[in-house]
Amino acid sequence: MTTSPAVPALGSEEPWRRNDHWKAGDKAWWIFLTGDGVSRKMVDIVDPAEGTVRDPRVTYNDGVFRLFDGFESVRHRGDSCTSCAASVLELLAAGQDEETAYWGRWSPAAHDRFDALAENIQWRQSDKFTVGTFTSAADVPAWFREATAGHLISVDFPSLCLGRVWEPIDWPTLIAEHPGDLSVLVSDGWTKEDLTWEMLVAAFRMIDAAGLTACFDATVEIDMDGALAFLPAGIGGDGIGEHPDLVAEVTAALGGIEFGGWGGDFWILN
Repeated sequence: MTTSPAVPALGSEEPWRRNDHWKAGDKAWWIFLTGDGVSRKMVDIVDPAEGTVRDPRVTYNDGVFRLFDGFESVRHRGDSCTSCAASVLELLAAGQDEETAYWGRWSPAAHDRFDALAENIQWRQSDKFTVGTFTSAADVPAWFREATAGHLISVDFPSLCLGRVWEPIDWPTLIAEHPGDLSVLVSDGWTKEDLTWEMLVAAFRMIDAAGLTACFDATVEIDMDGALAFLPAGIGGDGIGEHPDLVAEVTAALGGIEFGGWGGDFWILN
């Protein structure tokens, strides 16, 4: 059974925290602040004593999961419960303030460029993902369009993210050959603070030199100022775990980042 994150709620009166405020079958909102806005999902109360709810859209475990924080982040839907209704309004208002502040960190030029590029990606459905290619009208370098063609994976991240790229592309060489074309987002809150691009390049080359295929798991972003950007979230490749000496060398090159992220042969960088 899955559990939800603990997120503090707003409101001076908090009857929803008590189990006796709820009964099985109650219609509710699972609502909490996210740092970039507010998340609100419809759930049904299953067992108040156990702190369980059901998400009707989920098939796994019949959609039932236990709330880690009890009913801290749950409110009745509708207006019949005045305390819950008032708290929902407070949370929505706070979420709007958070959303405005969060997305305001990107410049207007960044938002404009993101919108223009997002409109010029041609998407198609593959076996596993929705994948895309920048069209000829997209304002990106030709080499970048070619390198990412068919490899952009549609994702929904809290940034000006145009897509995820998880292919064994030789990014260190491409970026070195085209200086100034692509902003590389390393450290400064994007990745682990002690990392540098030079460290990542060294790790990439170690993997390649061992006869394995190095791979970045990265996203294509628009940075705060509106530049096209590359954000490395992971580095690794198939079969690396079978080479403990290489794992140790790459781990050291990355400043001791733990190996095995995402349940595979990767080092997680953020």
